[in-house]
Amino acid sequence: MPQQEELGGPIYDVKYKEDLAFIKFGKGVEKMWKDDEYHNSMPLAPKGAHVWKTADAEIGKRMRRLADLEPPKFKSSAKVVVEGKVGKPLTIHIIDERSGKAGVADSSKMGVLEEAT
Repeated sequence: MPQQEELGGPIYDVKYKEDLAFIKFGKGVEKMWKDDEYHNSMPLAPKGAHVWKTADAEIGKRMRRLADLEPPKFKSSAKVVVEGKVGKPLTIHIIDERSGKAGVADSSKMGVLEEAT
């Protein structure tokens, strides 16, 4: 059977009852689902279905704040070194070549790198 187009959109609510999660999608998504001949007799996300989170309100809010910032008054070159190894956190070093200031960040709070499959 050919793969059906995935429907998606905002999730407005999630309610839990025993070992099930009930997801409330936006009305547009529910209407598209019901109007589709293949899907109209099935629940939007039946038990065992995979549901992906492809947007995050908090990250969106932060990105909008960044987009609203004034552009920098000058540009400066930076050296970026990215280090990673399976089983270790990803580490990024950034050095401002004009001022010599350096910073480092790593993924240790999010876990370690895994081998791609």
